[in-house]
Amino acid sequence: MNTAWIWTLLLAILLVSTVLFFLVQMRSYFHTEVLPWVQRSMDIKARKGQQCRILRTEADGPNTVEIVSPTCEDGLPHTVRPHTIRMTEAVWSSDRRDTILVHERVHLQQRQMPDEWKRFYAEHWGYTFPETVPMEVMDRKDIRSNPDTSENPFPVWQTRYWFVEVYDDPVTPSIRHSHVEIWDNQTQSWSRSLPQDWQRFFCGESCPHQYEHPHELSAEYSTDSSWNCSAAITLREFQKRYRS
Repeated sequence: MNTAWIWTLLLAILLVSTVLFFLVQMRSYFHTEVLPWVQRSMDIKARKGQQCRILRTEADGPNTVEIVSPTCEDGLPHTVRPHTIRMTEAVWSSDRRDTILVHERVHLQQRQMPDEWKRFYAEHWGYTFPETVPMEVMDRKDIRSNPDTSENPFPVWQTRYWFVEVYDDPVTPSIRHSHVEIWDNQTQSWSRSLPQDWQRFFCGESCPHQYEHPHELSAEYSTDSSWNCSAAITLREFQKRYRS
């Protein structure tokens, strides 16, 4: 067989293999995961250019921590399945990792035991999740989605107050820049002011930072045992029953 022909064939095989390898790598690099909590156009805009590539996994007891690309959810830790937490390498390597894991494990339990958590919220905190949401809430275009609350995104407190997290800037929305607005069923108006009765129950010397949803309230109370408000005390009693 002609030696030159053999070398040409080998060169062609090498070239094809290199191209295929490159295409596979590029597909992985540019792959955009379909995120079920991203539905509205403003949510899509806020995540433009972000990627949620899984770089490696770490064990966390019965759970898995997926170390993801730095831009995934703008670098914010979150949960995606009943036993899966996601965070960036920067968060995993930081001195805040243990505190963040406590926070995210609460969100995992909320995914694993949705009925128990809903019952607790209704019986002890006054939160429910009606199937019918006011049009004034549903029609807002600036709602900021949250993977940790996406399965029940619209809580109402005492059947009157609907808490909604919205983007600060609807023109250039950012996941890291948002605030809470409250729809009052009774006055038929929006407000940023927390109801006084709510503050008496959920606040101590200060109010929680993430108060847009009872899931986030629960996670925030769980990372700091110094909370002594009525909401935190009843939460601790509830959690004692389900310690693993």
